[in-house]
Amino acid sequence: MHAIPSAAVAAAAPPLHGLTDRLFTAIAGPDALTLLPRAPDPAIDAYLQRAAAAGLLRRGWTLDLDAGEPLPPDLLPAAEGRDALAADIEALMALFAGLVCARRLRLRLEVLHRIMCSRFHTDFVGLRLLCTYRGAGTQWLDEGCADRSRLALHAQGSDDETSGVILDPAGVHEIARGTVALLKGAAWVDAEGRRAPGVLHRSPPVAAEDAPRVLLVIDSVF
Repeated sequence: MHAIPSAAVAAAAPPLHGLTDRLFTAIAGPDALTLLPRAPDPAIDAYLQRAAAAGLLRRGWTLDLDAGEPLPPDLLPAAEGRDALAADIEALMALFAGLVCARRLRLRLEVLHRIMCSRFHTDFVGLRLLCTYRGAGTQWLDEGCADRSRLALHAQGSDDETSGVILDPAGVHEIARGTVALLKGAAWVDAEGRRAPGVLHRSPPVAAEDAPRVLLVIDSVF
């Protein structure tokens, strides 16, 4: 199996503006995953803790917006700190739209009380942005530690630990909370017309003390 580099780390700190060129260079390279490390925002942490304790988060939402369009004011539950989360989501929208030259974006804020996608898989997208705001981050598998030929066994009910997809458990990594992850999917085509295999990733278990897990997903809409 041909091994490709699995992740690039863009060494940069907030604010997010001014990072488009640096990140574009990173995602244009051979790496299937680009990570922008960020420390969690205490204001967002506190907001989500309050909203979760009050039962305001519900199941999240999905919304299509034009690039540059602000979030509807009543989209996020009203609680102290809401503006911090809204501002961060809008900054990530602007960053992603600049990277993929998208005029319209699809946003999902997923509020998860249990594991969502428990098996390693790839998404049929070009490029997808993920950011975990609460709970454990998305897990990904080093390409050199994966046997993609075993993915078909998932359809027969095998989990990752028995299917043989994971050749070496040391290749399983977790994206840190607050970090921005740019994942190439199975629909990614590079400048030379080559299609990428896409990042193998899965959802982490949701610990009771961390529930609900809150994950932002941004895709382009063409």
